[in-house]
Amino acid sequence: MVLPIWPGPTMLAEGYGRTPTSPVIRTTMESGRSRTRRRFRVFPIAVQGSFHLTDHQYLQCTEFVEQTLNGWASPFLLTLRDSRGVRQVRAQFLAPATETLVSPTGLWRWDAQLETLNIY
Repeated sequence: MVLPIWPGPTMLAEGYGRTPTSPVIRTTMESGRSRTRRRFRVFPIAVQGSFHLTDHQYLQCTEFVEQTLNGWASPFLLTLRDSRGVRQVRAQFLAPATETLVSPTGLWRWDAQLETLNIY
């Protein structure tokens, strides 16, 4: 399956945060120590950040999420800057972004929560 590519700018580090999911699971045994094992190799990471959009980018991104992503539901490819540098990840919105008009000249800010997976 070919994933659509995010048409807007790279997610900004302003307000950026990430919450990794633990890749290990512990099983309590009847006797002795608990057993710890790896649950999966590639694990989802919840990411919070902002997109700053011009009026044109705002219209482009709104159309993208409503039509291409089936109303914020489908996964897509996103260029993301984090501790590993700038890279492309598989992303999916956890909820619709909060849209704020920052400037009367047409600058928008989308605060978004995404779930990402690394692409190797």
